[in-house]
Amino acid sequence: MDQNISRAYLAYQNLKLREVPTPDISSHTVAFSAGGIRSCMRDLLLFYSSLLQAIATSTKVEELNVNAEELRTIFDAAIPLKVPNVLRERPYGMGWARTQLLNQISEITGNSGLLETYPMIGDLSNGPLLLHHAGSNIGCSSTVYLMPELGTGIIVHGNSLDHCDATDWTAQILTQAFLSDKVDRPFSQFFTAVALQGRSAMERVQTILDSERQPTEPPGPLTKYKGCFWYNSNQFCISILLENHGDLTMSLQNRDDEKYILRHYEQYTFVFNESFDRIIERGQWCRPYWFYKTQFILEDQEVVAIRWRIDDTQGDGELFRKAK
Repeated sequence: MDQNISRAYLAYQNLKLREVPTPDISSHTVAFSAGGIRSCMRDLLLFYSSLLQAIATSTKVEELNVNAEELRTIFDAAIPLKVPNVLRERPYGMGWARTQLLNQISEITGNSGLLETYPMIGDLSNGPLLLHHAGSNIGCSSTVYLMPELGTGIIVHGNSLDHCDATDWTAQILTQAFLSDKVDRPFSQFFTAVALQGRSAMERVQTILDSERQPTEPPGPLTKYKGCFWYNSNQFCISILLENHGDLTMSLQNRDDEKYILRHYEQYTFVFNESFDRIIERGQWCRPYWFYKTQFILEDQEVVAIRWRIDDTQGDGELFRKAK
C-alpha cells in the first residue's frame, strides 16, 4: 500500500488529536453498503474541473469519457430533501444535492440535523444553482461545491473528523465570500453550536436511554447469555462472553479491539454505549441511542438469538442466531 497519504485524526473532548488507522477492507472485515475514494487535492481539482467543464459547456470531456447527456442523469432532481418548505429548489440527485441559492446548504453533511436553523448562503441578486456533495472518508474528508452557471467550483479537503464537519463550514464561508465579496454571516456561532452538539452526542445517548428505561427484574444468571451468534449469511458473528471479573461482554468477529461491556438495561436487553472519548479512542463515529441496544431472544427460557438494530432503515434490527 502506498504510504504517501495523509494520516487520519479524530479529536477528543479536550481537542487533543487521536490518529486512527486506515480502514482495513479485506476478506476479514465486514462493512455496510457504501463507497468512497481516498484522494488528494490534486486529483480532486483535476477531476472536478473536468466535471464542471462538462456540465457548464454541455460538451463531452475526453478526460472523463462522458458526455453532457449522461451527466444530466446524475445531477437531475430525484427526490426532495427532508427540509422545511422553501420556495427555492432543494432536491437530491444521484449522490449530489441541488440547492438554488439564496438558501441553507448543510442538509447532506456531517452538520445536518444538529441545529434548528443554518446560515443562508448567497443573496437574492446572486443566487446560482449549487451542486454539492460531501464525503467523510476517515483521513480524506471533502466537500465539493459546483456552480455551473458561474463556471466556478470550490473544493475543501481535510484529514480529520472534528466535533463538526469542518470542510462543510469552510466551503460555506468561501462560497459566501465569493458571491458577496465579504463574509457577512455569523458563522462562528453556528459551527460553535454544532461542535458542542458533536462532543455531547454520547451524553444525549445516555439521557435518552435513561428516559426510556422501564422498571424490570434482574437479568438472571449471566451464564445463560453466553454463546456465539451468527448472522444468516454465516459471515458475521457476535460472541457473548462472561469474563473472569464478572462482566458480560460482546465481541464482534471475536476481535479483542471490538469487545464491548454489556450492561443490563431492561428485561432481556443490554446496552454497550461508552463515553465520547472512548468512542474516539476506538476511531468510531457516535451512533444514535438505539444502536447501543442488544436484545436477547429466549424460547423456553433458553437464549436462542440476538436482535441488534445496526442501521436506521431496519425497523426491528438484524437477527443473529445462536450456534448449536
